[in-house]
Amino acid sequence: ATYFGSMHLAPNKVLVDSIVRLGQRAVVGKVSMDRESPDNYIEETQQGLADAEDFVEYTLSQQCSRVMPCITPRFIPTCTMESMKGLAAIARKYDCHVQSHISECCGEVSFSRHLHPEHRCDALVFDEAGLLTNKSLMAHGTLLDDDAIRLLVERGTSVSHCPLSNFFLGDACFRVNHTMNLGLKVGLGTDVAGGISASMLTSIRMAVVNARCLRAHKLAIKGGFDDKRTARFEVTPDMEVDVISFKEGLYLATMGSAKAICIDDKVGSFEVGKEFDALLVDVNVPGGPFDIFDGDSMEDQFEKFINLGDDRNIVEVYVQGKCVKRGDDFTGDVIKPVPVEPSSEKKRKAAE
Repeated sequence: ATYFGSMHLAPNKVLVDSIVRLGQRAVVGKVSMDRESPDNYIEETQQGLADAEDFVEYTLSQQCSRVMPCITPRFIPTCTMESMKGLAAIARKYDCHVQSHISECCGEVSFSRHLHPEHRCDALVFDEAGLLTNKSLMAHGTLLDDDAIRLLVERGTSVSHCPLSNFFLGDACFRVNHTMNLGLKVGLGTDVAGGISASMLTSIRMAVVNARCLRAHKLAIKGGFDDKRTARFEVTPDMEVDVISFKEGLYLATMGSAKAICIDDKVGSFEVGKEFDALLVDVNVPGGPFDIFDGDSMEDQFEKFINLGDDRNIVEVYVQGKCVKRGDDFTGDVIKPVPVEPSSEKKRKAAE
């Protein structure tokens, strides 16, 4: 998981403690915001930077290789350039992840242009601040143009596709295939604050729906007529370029997301030598959400789980080869953290 925590330092430390104790793998950040925010939910710039660094140091002090700290400017409207540059310096010092929101809706983009008229897009603002790195993950990106996408690709920055949240924000659909064809790393997210579900299964399904909406939009724009205005409701090949299946949705949730946060050398697939992060799924669970019939192939059963399954089908959850959840019971209270690899620790100290 990647977590946007709260703005407050103490609760974020509790969040880290809980993640470590329960055996979860996570990138987690304390949200930073020093402008254009409610009076009771805003921080002074220098104190915010001090708290962000304190949080990074606290998370690293846990010596848990599956929990990584993350610099988290909420988004451009709520972060001054001074804050963003200071946060970028902390990220460089500790070689840690960065996460934020980028080009997510018309209101946000317009307000960011108002605040930074010297830049034509969010990507250039983040780039000036030094927040576009190969460990940066930006949510949404529905309004990124090709030049901005190419800048993200050049910097190694990835985008977390949050389809259900994007539908609620309501201004655009993310073009998964187009952006990946330009070389962008794309993972899958929920952004539950903007949507209604924290389920990755729901996100997979909504990613497929998002792609079908792009296809339907092209057909609607064409209006059911050919170039000679002859009525002809026909789906042409150019309308299919955005379509993805449940298999591509699964890729975004697994290997795509691992690449997006630069841990694809450890997880994301069952390749020999990687750490075993996995779900044990029972498609025949009593009282389950779908039926299995004689003649259903393994792929049929798997597709039913992706499209119809829920937590009732998930029998066990494994992280780093250890079972951390069995049924409704968390077993993580007995999980001991696997220490950070010495090479990673040396790299961090060298960066200080």
